[in-house]
Amino acid sequence: MSDESNTIDYIMSKDPLDLTESDLTAIIAYQRKDRARADRGDKPEKPGAKAKAAPTKTSIDLQALGLVSAPKPRKADRRD
Repeated sequence: MSDESNTIDYIMSKDPLDLTESDLTAIIAYQRKDRARADRGDKPEKPGAKAKAAPTKTSIDLQALGLVSAPKPRKADRRD
């Protein structure tokens, strides 16, 4: 990724009137790739950043913690 970023930085720092067809193609490809990344919701990578571990799902037993009382058994309805 760093080689691509350095190339794009160099191309974009050039005088716009001196850009060649291949320079414009590289800029357009980079912009499309960046837009696709943003549309997916990916965040840009920071240099030297470590990948975060995926969050794990855990369930908490509120009854075992004493935060919720046990449900009371329902009485059967009598129908005559």
